[in-house]
Amino acid sequence: MRAGQVQRRILPAAPARPGYEFFAFYQPVYAVGGDYYDFVPLPRDRLAVVVGDVADKGVPAALMMARFASETRHCIRSSPVPETAAAALNGQLGEYDMEELFITLCLGVLEFGPRRFTWCSAGHPLPLIRRADGRIEEHGADARGVPLGITPDAVYRQVSLELEPGDVVLIYSDGVTDALSACEERYDSTENPRLRNRLSLAGDGPRAAGQSIIRDLLFFSAGHAQFDDITLICFGPVAGQPDGGIEADTALNCA
Repeated sequence: MRAGQVQRRILPAAPARPGYEFFAFYQPVYAVGGDYYDFVPLPRDRLAVVVGDVADKGVPAALMMARFASETRHCIRSSPVPETAAAALNGQLGEYDMEELFITLCLGVLEFGPRRFTWCSAGHPLPLIRRADGRIEEHGADARGVPLGITPDAVYRQVSLELEPGDVVLIYSDGVTDALSACEERYDSTENPRLRNRLSLAGDGPRAAGQSIIRDLLFFSAGHAQFDDITLICFGPVAGQPDGGIEADTALNCA
């Protein structure tokens, strides 16, 4: 119980930024988990956005993720270029005694002024982008790299995307898509892309979109025990608000 409380305190509050909206949800299988997300303020009006997933559960994964979170903050602050930071993190993992563990990672940098999001994926599910008109986009399939900790000299490639007011970026761990119903049906699949459909139909803004997805996911999986950590974040520029500096947000981990 106490370990879980400590881990949740380590996870950051979703930022509050005029002109933008953020939502974050985290629910581990056990008291502690191997999923991880972070929001790291950077110079020149930028914000690093990170979602990671250790290929394990419980205390071993949580210990690995706690160390990795610190390394990630250092790397992204030292070199705030997603593909460079991901390569540096992959190299550092070679020094860990990971045995068969590896980490998937989505690492991005949001530039507030030009409303540009640049990210790379190390074996992690690609972000989904819902445009203001409801279209769902997925970019970077040909640039997706291998998970961290598998190939020491892996190369990562980043993707940049311009955002407009009303757009929503969704980043999640595979605990979302792989959640099972009482009938052993996956929440999201090629045959039934529930995640895309729910994102498309959700209310306006990142917070409404995130809350809608989590409600739908928890209802869908209510008859089956959770077997993987669940992490989901949404963010994007919203219409009708002036731009400004980053502040702390007290709303965290609430569906």
